[in-house]
Amino acid sequence: MYIAAQWIIGSRAENAPYVNFYEQLYTRTFGNWEIIPTLQEFLSWWTIPAFLLSLFLMVIVVYLSVRLNQTREEQQSFLKKLSLDARKGTEEVVNERWSRILKLSESSNENDWRQAVMEADIMLDNMLTAMGHQGDTLGEKLKSV
Repeated sequence: MYIAAQWIIGSRAENAPYVNFYEQLYTRTFGNWEIIPTLQEFLSWWTIPAFLLSLFLMVIVVYLSVRLNQTREEQQSFLKKLSLDARKGTEEVVNERWSRILKLSESSNENDWRQAVMEADIMLDNMLTAMGHQGDTLGEKLKSV
């Protein structure tokens, strides 16, 4: 600090009070002038490694931000593709047997209603058998559910 003050103010006699002021300020702050060489050696020794470490960390930050953006883009394209595939799966699947049962149930003829109930009963029995429920009758299969 004293050297810096001499360099800024100059070493002329008329500037001596200013240099003395900086000397007193530094002495109050750090205690004595003997700390200057040690501090200067420490700072000069750590300047280059600190700069290199900072540069390395900045490169890592830039790399990670670029990689994060790439990952986000990949994720968005994957989710978009997934949502398109999901929309394709929402197309209405038409079961011909069930359509026939619905048509019979909308009829004004009572015999068609009875036939619709019997067809639905058979369809339910087949579905429970395919799901692996055991029983001789539909009632026993429904109890196992």
